[in-house]
Amino acid sequence: MIGQLLPVRLMEAGGLRVGELTQLTYGDVDFAGGRLRVSKARTKGRTAGQRWLPVPGELLDEIDELVPSRTATPTGGCSRSRRRRYATR
Repeated sequence: MIGQLLPVRLMEAGGLRVGELTQLTYGDVDFAGGRLRVSKARTKGRTAGQRWLPVPGELLDEIDELVPSRTATPTGGCSRSRRRRYATR
């Protein structure tokens, strides 16, 4: 059951559009900051700037459970230990 509703819950929590959601990568998740980077948004055919959206802790935990730790090399350099430290807050 984990992960089946995650996309819908992310859209609801962050106000994401379907196109923005489909363009997200693991590197867009900032576990330490509790936020999500939307950098591939488009408006009226033009590229919009990037923005950061706050993400509830329970959704970050679901994302963490879905992604194997060996591929955890997001752009922000968030290591497994930093992710676990967030979960204990």
